[in-house]
Amino acid sequence: MTIREIEEQLGIPRATVRYYEREGLLAPARGGNNYRDYTEEDRNTLEKICLLRRLDMPLDTIKAVQRGEVPLREALERQEKLLEDSAERQRQATELCRTLLRDGATYPELDAGRYREEPALPPGSAATAGESAAPPPQPPAPSLSKPWLREPPPLPEGAVKAFNPWQRFWARTLDLALADLAVMTVLSLVFHVSVITNDSTLFSAGTTILAWLVVLAAEPLLLSTWGNTPGKWLLGLKLEDYFGGKLTWWEGFSRCCGVLTEGFGLHIPIYSLWRHWKCYKACRDYQPLDYDSGNRYYSRVGDRWHWRAVGAILVSLVLMAAAVLVSFRAILPPRRGELTRKEFYDNVSALSTNDYWSQYALDSGAMWIDEEGYLLYDKQNRYTEDSQGRVIGYGDRMEDAPLYTLETDGNGHVTAVDIDWRRELRAGGIFLPAQRSLLAAVTALGSREGAFALASSPIPAALTTWNLAQLSNGQPLTLEDGGWTMTACLSWEDCSVTAIGMVVLEEDAEEGTCRFTLRLEKTG
Repeated sequence: MTIREIEEQLGIPRATVRYYEREGLLAPARGGNNYRDYTEEDRNTLEKICLLRRLDMPLDTIKAVQRGEVPLREALERQEKLLEDSAERQRQATELCRTLLRDGATYPELDAGRYREEPALPPGSAATAGESAAPPPQPPAPSLSKPWLREPPPLPEGAVKAFNPWQRFWARTLDLALADLAVMTVLSLVFHVSVITNDSTLFSAGTTILAWLVVLAAEPLLLSTWGNTPGKWLLGLKLEDYFGGKLTWWEGFSRCCGVLTEGFGLHIPIYSLWRHWKCYKACRDYQPLDYDSGNRYYSRVGDRWHWRAVGAILVSLVLMAAAVLVSFRAILPPRRGELTRKEFYDNVSALSTNDYWSQYALDSGAMWIDEEGYLLYDKQNRYTEDSQGRVIGYGDRMEDAPLYTLETDGNGHVTAVDIDWRRELRAGGIFLPAQRSLLAAVTALGSREGAFALASSPIPAALTTWNLAQLSNGQPLTLEDGGWTMTACLSWEDCSVTAIGMVVLEEDAEEGTCRFTLRLEKTG
C-alpha cells in the first residue's frame, strides 16, 4: 500500500511516518519506481508505535523493545513509573500555583525564599484561613520531590568556573587545529588541492569555512556523547548543562554557532578582533558569555592548567605541521607505482590543473589527453582553427602527432618518454613546450618519489619555462634523479629564445626553425 493509504487508514500524517523511518523504527520496501511500498506488517508496526507513543514512551525505548533488547513488560513498568512521577510533579506544581494565587503574590513583592521553605498548603489549612502556623521542619537541602526547587549539583572539589580566557583560547585553538587537519587531508588526498598550491585569500577563506563546518558537525556530537572535546579535555575544561548533565546535540550546536558569531565574529576583519576583545574582557570581569548562559563551564583542574596549555600548544604545532605535510601530497600525481600508458596520460591530464606545477610553465593550461596521447580540445560549444585552417570542436585532436612517444616493457609499464617538438616560424612567436615536458617529468618521477623529493628534484626544475630558455643551442643537457635519466636538447636557426621561453624570429629573417627534444628513460 502507498503512504497515502497508510495516512488515510491510520490517520497518521505522512511527515510522522517518514520521521519514524528516519529514526529507524520502520523500513518499508521500495518499488521499481523507488516509491515506498508498505506491507501489512509495516501497518501493524506503525499501529504499535502509535500506541506506545500514546504512553509518551521515548523512541529510544521503542527501538530497544523492537530489537528485543528490553522486554515490553519492563518498558511498560518503567513508563508507568515515569507517568506517575510526572503526575505527582504536576500535582505539586498545581498546589504551588494555587498557593501563590491565594497569597495574591506580585512579582516585585514575591518572597521566593518563603516558598522554598514552606510547602504548598491545601485549601482550608490554618495558614489559608489567616491563622499563624509554624512551618514544618525542612531538610537542609531542597527536596528533590519538588522539581521547581531543584538546584544544580555543586562543582567538583577543586574546580572553578572557566573564566580564564587563555585557558579557553588554547582549548579552542587545539580543536580548530584538528578541524584544519581534517580539511587539509581531504582536500589533499581526495581533491589534490592544498595550501602550498593555493595561497589566495579566497582559498584561505574557503578552508576556514570548511574547518568551521567540521567543528559544527563534530563538536555537538562529541559534547552529546563523550561530554567533551579534545581541546577542552586536554586543558582540563568541562562543559555541562545547568544540572550537570551532557549537553544535547542541539544545545551543543547552538553553542558552536554562538562561538562562531559572537566569539570569532564570523572571522570578519576588524569586527572579529573586536569580538575577541569583548569576550576576553567579559571573562576577565567574571561575566558569563551569552552562548554559555544556561550551561556550566568550569575548569576541573582549577588554576593548574598552564602546563596543559604548553601541551596544547605543542600538539597544535604538530597538527599544523602534519597539515602541511599532508598538503604536499597534493603535488604528487594521483596514480603511483608502475604506470601503464593510460595511467601515464591520466596523470599528465590531472597534473595540468595543479596550480603548483602550472606556475612554472607560462604555456600552462588544462590538458585533455586521450589513450593514444593526443591532445584534445576541451572547450564545449566553442570552436577554433588550427594552423592548417581546420575547424576544431570539443573532443577533436588539436595536433597531428601525440604529445609523447612512450616505450613500455613486457608488462605494459612505461619505461621511457620521448618528446620531439618542431616548429617553423614565419611571423610572431611561440612558447617552448615547458608544460608538457615538466608534467612528463613530474609524472615519471612522481610515480616513485615522495613530495619533498619531487619538489626538490633537479629534473623538473630544469624543465621550467625560464630554465628551458637558458639551454645552449644544440647542446644536450643530461640529468639523473629518482631512477630516471633525462636528456634535453634545444636547437634553433634564424630565430632566438627570449628569457621567458618564447621563440621569435631574428631581425631580417623571413623564416626560422626550432626543435626541442626530450627523453626520459627509467634507469633504476
